Amino acid sequence: MCCESSLIYKSQDPYETYRRDYYEPDEVKIVQSSGDFSGKVIQRKQIDKEYAEITIDNAVTVTTVAKVVFKNAKDFWNEKKDNYLTKSIVVSAIGTSLIGNSGVMFFFYAIFPLNTFLIMAIVSTIIAFGCFAAALYCYNRKRQATQQLKQWNYDTTREIRQQRQMVKQEGFDYVFTSKLKGTVVHPHEMKLLWHDSMKKYFHKFDHPPVSTKHQAKLIHRFMTKGPLHKESYDYAFGSEPTNAGTGRLINVRGEFESLKSQYQNSGFIKEKKVKLDQNSDILHDHFLKSIRNLLWVYLKM
Repeated sequence: MCCESSLIYKSQDPYETYRRDYYEPDEVKIVQSSGDFSGKVIQRKQIDKEYAEITIDNAVTVTTVAKVVFKNAKDFWNEKKDNYLTKSIVVSAIGTSLIGNSGVMFFFYAIFPLNTFLIMAIVSTIIAFGCFAAALYCYNRKRQATQQLKQWNYDTTREIRQQRQMVKQEGFDYVFTSKLKGTVVHPHEMKLLWHDSMKKYFHKFDHPPVSTKHQAKLIHRFMTKGPLHKESYDYAFGSEPTNAGTGRLINVRGEFESLKSQYQNSGFIKEKKVKLDQNSDILHDHFLKSIRNLLWVYLKM
């Protein structure tokens, strides 16, 4: 991709060569599972004068524009943005002044109908409109520079690094919600995060919150958005062939679906809100113990 482009004749006009779409879009590849989500740049390999390949966490590679190209392009557009902003202000001010001057000349011409006043008024008006046209040109150039800076300021490498750091903080839920599997997170890493989520839930149910309200929220979250929920489970494991390990997981999921059906029919939730009253205490204990036992079965696998 990148190497071929260097063999093709390229324009020397900086307004072309420093456009972001003049270069290939960034390419992100997930290469292997490392289990490291520190977002660290491990290697920066120069492909040619224009492109580099960056390795993050030994898991993801980003093929992007070389650092020197980024710097030169941003410097160029920053300079043009400032220059054209200044020019548009100055030329607009001159145009406004000339319009005022032509108004004065027309006023004098109305009082003293001399051709000199008329000619000066007409010339001032023409020059003023020329100034406004030049100011519009400068404004459009400044807007172009601003748009290009916005594109150059987007850093795919930084985005991938931040996303993997967020995975380290938020875990499976963040990957599932953001749909990062296969792009930022390797499928095997996805499974590791799923298993880590199950272990964290076991710890939460083994040491549940004291507050009844918080217990209810924990139960509700596990039943509706936990790792054993169908969408979460399918996202982690997909349609991979069943083996001894996944076979036991499928059994655990079957038990979860049965427990979930009890939960939905128990009256513990009403109109999509957790029901909290004295009559729910027995159900509280039942689901806390049942979920804990289910997670304990999983841990013994």
